[in-house]
Amino acid sequence: MIGYEIEIHGMEQQLSKLAQYPQISERRLTEAMQKSVISLESAIKPLTPVGVTGRLRNSIASEVNREGPLSIVGKVGSTLSGEEYPAVMEFGRRPGASMPPYGEGSPLARWVHIVMGDAVSVFVVARSIATKGIKGKKFMKEGFEKSKGKIQSFFDQALEQIAKDLENGRK
Repeated sequence: MIGYEIEIHGMEQQLSKLAQYPQISERRLTEAMQKSVISLESAIKPLTPVGVTGRLRNSIASEVNREGPLSIVGKVGSTLSGEEYPAVMEFGRRPGASMPPYGEGSPLARWVHIVMGDAVSVFVVARSIATKGIKGKKFMKEGFEKSKGKIQSFFDQALEQIAKDLENGRK
C-alpha cells in the first residue's frame, strides 16, 4: 500500500489572516474611497462656474458612506439640494424650456443687474434663455475625466495593500 502524508506549515496563521479579510478590506477600500472623493472634489471645484456669488462652487462637497458589508459609496456634488441650478449648469437647458425664475430678488435678476446693468430687462434675458437654451458647462464630467486615473490608482493600491495585509509572512 502506498501512502502520502502532507504537512502544512503556517495554515493556522493563514486562516487567521483570512478571517480578518472583511475588516482589512473595508479599511483599505474606505481609505481609497476617501482619497478618491477628495481628488474628485479638488478637480471639480476649479471647473465649477462662479456666477455672481460663487454659491455653486462653494456648494461642491463630498462624502463617504458605508452602506453595508463591503459596500462603500463616495459622493461628490452640490449641496444645493432641491434646486435645478446645479443641473442646469452641468447639463444646460434645452431651447423651448420654460423661463427660469426671474422675479425681484431671484438669482437671475441679481446676475442681470450685476453683469449686464439696470438697462437690461430681466424678463428679456429670461425669455432669451427659454428660447435659446443654455449650453451645459460639464464641470462635473470634466472633473471626473481628469480624476479617473488617480481614482483607479487609489483602488489599485488598496488591492495591493489588502493582499499584503493577508500575507502570513511565508512565500
